[in-house]
Amino acid sequence: MTPNIPTPRPPMSRFLRTAVQASPLALLLSGFAVVGRRIRYDEWLGARPDRVFIEPLGPADALLWAAGGVLLAAALAALPVLYRAVGRARAMFRHPGQTPVRIRWWPMWSAGIFCAWVPYLLLYWPGVVLPDSFASIGPMLGERPLENHHPLAFTLFVGVFLHAGAFLGLSVTSSIALFSLTQMAIMATALGYACLWLTRRTHATVVTASAVAAFFAFTPVFAIYAINVQKDPLFAVAIMLLCLLLSDAAATNDGLRNPWTIARLALLAAWVSLWRNGGTVIVAACAVLLIFVWRRKAARAVLSVLAALLAVTIAVSAAEASGVTPAPQAEKLAVPLQQVARAMYTDGEISEDQAAVLEEVLPVERWRELYTPARVDAIKWAPDFDDEYLDAHTGRFLSVWLAMAPTNLGAYVEAWMLETFGFWAPGVKNGYGFIDTAVAENPFGIERTPRVETLWGLTGDELAERLDYFGSGTLAWILLVSAFGVATSPRRRYVLAYAPLVLVWLAGLAATPTAFSLRYVFSIALAVPLLLLAPLAAHAPPRTPVRGEGPQRAGRLWGSGGGEESTETQ
Repeated sequence: MTPNIPTPRPPMSRFLRTAVQASPLALLLSGFAVVGRRIRYDEWLGARPDRVFIEPLGPADALLWAAGGVLLAAALAALPVLYRAVGRARAMFRHPGQTPVRIRWWPMWSAGIFCAWVPYLLLYWPGVVLPDSFASIGPMLGERPLENHHPLAFTLFVGVFLHAGAFLGLSVTSSIALFSLTQMAIMATALGYACLWLTRRTHATVVTASAVAAFFAFTPVFAIYAINVQKDPLFAVAIMLLCLLLSDAAATNDGLRNPWTIARLALLAAWVSLWRNGGTVIVAACAVLLIFVWRRKAARAVLSVLAALLAVTIAVSAAEASGVTPAPQAEKLAVPLQQVARAMYTDGEISEDQAAVLEEVLPVERWRELYTPARVDAIKWAPDFDDEYLDAHTGRFLSVWLAMAPTNLGAYVEAWMLETFGFWAPGVKNGYGFIDTAVAENPFGIERTPRVETLWGLTGDELAERLDYFGSGTLAWILLVSAFGVATSPRRRYVLAYAPLVLVWLAGLAATPTAFSLRYVFSIALAVPLLLLAPLAAHAPPRTPVRGEGPQRAGRLWGSGGGEESTETQ
């Protein structure tokens, strides 16, 4: 009998099939670009609707959207060819049979990153302390009651350094510097581990991993965030480690049955949940995805995640019962508040009963007066905004919000676009929540006291003006294109590792209080080198070692050890 050997698909057939698969993402990205170019915004996010608005869309924009979708689909379909070509480079990836990179590289990379960041701490000593930082510093110094507006766990973490500094006779400024040093060490250790992970899981060479470490070390945004006294840097670290762990689990069919993997998953679930008030939603969504992908094999892992979520919920509830002020509901309802305000501003259709409920939250005329399309702060911080009513009647407000949607759909869509466009429009940036270097005025005696006057020949203020990175919208494009690259590879199972990052982005689209803020999606910023390398490793063809490369065994990259289901011909 003639063996049934699958016939390789012609290159054009593969290209067209991938282009069709890419078309939904291509049309989405094209829509982001077309609408984004029609949005006019002011550098001051508190600007009124006459300065932040969407220009009318016309037939030319529809044609541009369709043409952009076709071009982007073709580009996305062509990327696998580029991925495979680059993935063949022996300078980038080793063959799987080669001796693993030694673990000693981990502390070497971490130490290099940490040392590269030290000059920034010396220039901006004791670190970056912003107004939001005082929501955690104030309660630990007895100046305000404990609250869960900014996560209680982070506040207690900051308190460790403030109390340790007081015990050692240090000033509050020096205690903040101690926090900065510790956060730098944690982040550098995690990023060094990520470099080692690249060599173990994707079989990146030491050269490739060292280049990634150098990117972390010498890109100033990471150094600045490492000395930032806010929850976002360590939350980003937790999300990155969760992504790596999910990738490890995807490497084998029974990856989620390993006790060590399950324990780490539970710890990371608790970390993510404690470090951001919306973290529990991200963790719960990841648990659902685990069940969807692995079904019964994920049972113990999912139970461990649920146990971590239960423990966090009990701990937070107990803290609030003992007097800790819970986070106001307005913090979670930024987008609905903006949509209601825009409906009011545009004289939308609102019934008397609906207006009566909204009047309880904020006087009707004030919704119109305070509406600023790119930031909700003017509404939720208004003196006559009734937080207590909203907290007690959240369900009633949401019912009114939903009931208003059909008759005010245009206003709702416009409000969402203007409130979130910095998170999906490519190439746009704003200084708000981007790369801050200040120490805000405060009553605690925390002052900027530089230990060096200049860095790279620039003063702190001069350097701050030159700091730059990708905008949040551009980061979203990098994330989605990278995920598509892995999803269309023979190692498509590894796309599960993107789930935490995608969920962070979606959380921003659902609840951001401002149109721009890099810190809300700093998790994606931290993952950029991994996002760029992942599709290369996923599409890299099987390797046959050459003389001097190690054991003479051919193999695939990224998870060659097991669990791959695809037999698709490359």
